[in-house]
Amino acid sequence: SEAMKVLRDIAKLPGIGMQEATQAFTTLRQNGMSGAEAERVIRAAGNANALAGGGMDEFGRIMKAIREIYMRPNLSGEELNQLAEAGIPGHRIVRDAFGTVDGAELKRMGVDSGMVLAALIEGLEKMPKAANSAKNSLENLQSAISLSMAAIGAGAGPSFTNIIDKITEALEDMEPGFKVLGRLIGDVLDTLNPFNGSMRSLRDVMF
Repeated sequence: SEAMKVLRDIAKLPGIGMQEATQAFTTLRQNGMSGAEAERVIRAAGNANALAGGGMDEFGRIMKAIREIYMRPNLSGEELNQLAEAGIPGHRIVRDAFGTVDGAELKRMGVDSGMVLAALIEGLEKMPKAANSAKNSLENLQSAISLSMAAIGAGAGPSFTNIIDKITEALEDMEPGFKVLGRLIGDVLDTLNPFNGSMRSLRDVMF
């Protein structure tokens, strides 16, 4: 479906996984937010989460705070504290927009939660775009493999399931070795970088 295509696209961004994107999108839609607005919110929140170095737990806290702002008539202030705990500068964004973060003062000014959320998302969208990373690329690969295997498994029988279970167990046992291999590859690449630069300099002198 079109919604699934959108979620797969969002899940490729740093700071968001397929499961997190799907859960966040479903929750926002169930609470009355339009599909386009939910997509915008998740993209902004995921990017901010990536910039803050957050993972799944932090993204969950960010979306919980945003959902609470959306559902309440007025800001309580606790939502911004939740965002701050996840590394998101919600206080600064709201203060810049309205001059205060005090819920009672905002209510007196006629600023409701909808206005606060609009300003918050706009502020998050102005933040720099998070760079891709090896971790994010691997997570995207993992999501793609999971979706593909789920599609295959839907049409397969018990024998296929048993084989996959055994492969999974073998890979789990090999996890420490993969971590060591990853560090070794990184060390080799770090060593080759200055070497490559020296070779280019030597080539320039000789030719």
